[in-house]
Amino acid sequence: MKIAICDNEASDQLYIRDYVNRYFSENTSQTVLFSCAKDLLTAAQKIHFDLVLLDIEMEHPTGFEAAQTLKDAENPPCVIFVTKSQAYSVRGYGLVFRYLVKPLTWPAFCEAMDAFILEYQSNTLWLRIEDGQIALPIRSILYIETFGHTSVIHTKEQEYTCRVTLSELGSRLPQGCFVSPHKGYLIHMRYILSASASDVILENGKHIPISRRKRADFDRCFHEFLGR
Repeated sequence: MKIAICDNEASDQLYIRDYVNRYFSENTSQTVLFSCAKDLLTAAQKIHFDLVLLDIEMEHPTGFEAAQTLKDAENPPCVIFVTKSQAYSVRGYGLVFRYLVKPLTWPAFCEAMDAFILEYQSNTLWLRIEDGQIALPIRSILYIETFGHTSVIHTKEQEYTCRVTLSELGSRLPQGCFVSPHKGYLIHMRYILSASASDVILENGKHIPISRRKRADFDRCFHEFLGR
């Protein structure tokens, strides 16, 4: 898990980092410190942060501007505002996950982290691969194909192979987001570009067949997804 702390006050960076280290073990998290939102946004173009603890009152770009940019990313992080004033809480509604007021108290921080963990787990697929275990954001999955008891998870960046059946993976994914047009595939419906009578075309150009047996179920699921 990668965590960013962005605050223009060095002392605030350090005590927030101490809280992060106290809550998370070093084996499960990696924390990066930023003193301005510009540097955070530059880093976020190359690094996916799972959580961003973000001050609001900074020089351009402000915390609000940075949060909006992060929210519009393809795989946005969870953002929690950490600021000295409560005056921004209404403006931040719907933009960030939580709002914490400085000076932070340990109980308030733990409550926010507990809520974040629940949100993180519900949007993450944990996979055991050859190199160990990874936490894969569900939003990043394009499709999954299976070869017996082995499944290959395809994202835009790379592929992950694991010894688990397609049905087991399907049971661990959120309902209403994935559909199986063929017995060997699960596809993320948000990445469907078009669908014909015989196949589905994804945004990356991949063609996936639709079996006759699954056609009616595919049409129903996809129409429900589009109508959400």
